[in-house]
Amino acid sequence: MKHLVKVCLVGLSLLLSSCTIFLWSHDPAVRSHTYYEQSAMDTVRAFGKTQAKNNEQLVMIGDSYWYFIDERNTAELLKVLNTKLPKAFSTPNNKPFKVLLADDAQSFSSSFTLYYEPQNDNEKNVLKALGFSSTKKPGLYEKDYDLKGKIYRSSKKINHHYQFETALPISIQVGKTSSEVDPIKLIEKITMTPITLAGDVVLVAIELVFSPLSLFE
Repeated sequence: MKHLVKVCLVGLSLLLSSCTIFLWSHDPAVRSHTYYEQSAMDTVRAFGKTQAKNNEQLVMIGDSYWYFIDERNTAELLKVLNTKLPKAFSTPNNKPFKVLLADDAQSFSSSFTLYYEPQNDNEKNVLKALGFSSTKKPGLYEKDYDLKGKIYRSSKKINHHYQFETALPISIQVGKTSSEVDPIKLIEKITMTPITLAGDVVLVAIELVFSPLSLFE
């Protein structure tokens, strides 16, 4: 009998918690979202490259900051930068390249698109092998890149490895979290919770009354 009571109490607690959690998680009264605000500007002039062979990293060289790209992303970008094409790759209309700064003020993430206009079939094949695809504009190819890495203040110790055809403006952005509270929904949930708990208790009580009978049917 004691064992049956324990089982019933556990079942009751699970039902109470699950119903209450559903109430608060379904159509929440407090909603949070993260947005990014620009905190600084920079201009990237070129790519650099560290000289350590066992830890080679590309560096986007800016006037104010240098952006050391993670090894995995570096390997992918080096395939493009080491490709022997007669023209330089382009970026979209000098549009600011967003760098999202992490909370530690050192890590960053970003994404950008490189463009190239091949002059013959051989160049097209090279681009396709690199993962570039044609755009709506005839003769223009593109590829998107996602980057992660570390940001540091600029230095003069790395020689330029690859020069951009045009300078790339950088928008350094910091994430912020804001919460929006719907007071009506919040009050509704606060007043409904006791009613929900009471409803659960009645439901469990009914189940306890009838469950022994069902065992002997």
